[in-house]
Amino acid sequence: MIPHVRRVINPPYTNKDLISIFVALFIMLAIPLTVLQVTIQRDQSVGAQTSEKSVKNDSLAPTVEFNTPQDNAYIAGSNYKISLSANDEGAVSKVTLEIDGKTVAKLSESPYEYTWDLSGVSAGNHVIKATAEDSSGNVQSASVQIYRGIKPISLKLD
Repeated sequence: MIPHVRRVINPPYTNKDLISIFVALFIMLAIPLTVLQVTIQRDQSVGAQTSEKSVKNDSLAPTVEFNTPQDNAYIAGSNYKISLSANDEGAVSKVTLEIDGKTVAKLSESPYEYTWDLSGVSAGNHVIKATAEDSSGNVQSASVQIYRGIKPISLKLD
């Protein structure tokens, strides 16, 4: 028989060699495909969770409260620092501060503080209102009434 023909028909590989080659090829193809499939499933899962969060209807309004001043406080001096706390299950997008119905500040990050210049403020009662808004458009307001001036001293005469 011709050696060249014999080699083509009867290669020098054993069955064990062929099985090893088949297993190696299978592993080389199967592992990347499995990793690719797991990655695709994870990415789809993350995308679904992100969609659920963005679609979720946030119907709860944020909370807002005054740290200073307290309701019915007496305020004197040339400046007064107004301090607020605002919280939400998602995020507070802004806190709008009004004094006597006029917007004086739009605060976008904590700490929510505003220094009120009292130099042109008349003595008497004033209303300070804070409105917090979350990223879904829900709003909540709080207000305090203050008195600009010195707290009167009450004397009891016997």
